[in-house]
Amino acid sequence: MPEHQKRELGLKELRCESWQGLIFVTFSQDTPSIDEMLSDLSEDFHNYPLEEMHCVRERKDEVRVNWKLYNDIDTDPGHGPVHSSTIGAQEYELSSSKRYYRTLFMPSNNSSALLPKDYGNGFDHIPNLPGRAKNGTLYLQFFPALYVILTQDCAWWLNKTPVDHQTTILRVGYMFPKETVQRDDFEEVVKTYFQRWDQVVEEDNWIMEQQQLGMSSAFSSSGPLSEQDRYVWDLHNWYVDRVQEAKEGIICTDRSVTSSINGRIKTVG
Repeated sequence: MPEHQKRELGLKELRCESWQGLIFVTFSQDTPSIDEMLSDLSEDFHNYPLEEMHCVRERKDEVRVNWKLYNDIDTDPGHGPVHSSTIGAQEYELSSSKRYYRTLFMPSNNSSALLPKDYGNGFDHIPNLPGRAKNGTLYLQFFPALYVILTQDCAWWLNKTPVDHQTTILRVGYMFPKETVQRDDFEEVVKTYFQRWDQVVEEDNWIMEQQQLGMSSAFSSSGPLSEQDRYVWDLHNWYVDRVQEAKEGIICTDRSVTSSINGRIKTVG
């Protein structure tokens, strides 16, 4: 075939962009660029050396739970007791939701990628981290289901992809700075991080599947959200806004999350 026909009849091209070393692909030609979506993101995230990190391990799990339910449970403060004997309850600072993302911050002098029993036995903190990054963990949630977590010595991401109405694929990737990966003791010390990550993921997956079974019961019924369920409420409104836009072509304004519980909410992640 003539060369111009090959080009015209080839496979469809998909938009592909990168941000901080992460690659994003979309089927939509109308979606704003990643830079536009994150144009007002805090400098705390831009200053973190994410794009210089090495992904040292990835994990993939098929979980028998609806993907939206997985998101809801992740942000429900009632989820905390699931991890009471491992990472324990963790307190996050509330933030305002933007149209495409929201951010969280958990103040701590220790890396949240370690179990409390391993504090002091991990890798050195990344030098010269600016602002809040050196005093806690930063969370970035790209709506609806991609999380990027940045802590003092490493980073990881989680993405939830629906398979059907009660099955979700969870993918998790773990990243460390190049200098950390090159350490002679890296393979030994990193085991403490893998233990924490694996244990929490398995606890999450177990409770997600139990919740799915419970909601599938004939005895299951819905109820109101409590004052502490601000993040779940926020997610539900985001879903509703996107459905309304798709049906009616109406652009819904950003919603801000506010709370009367001292501006904080207890949850785990």
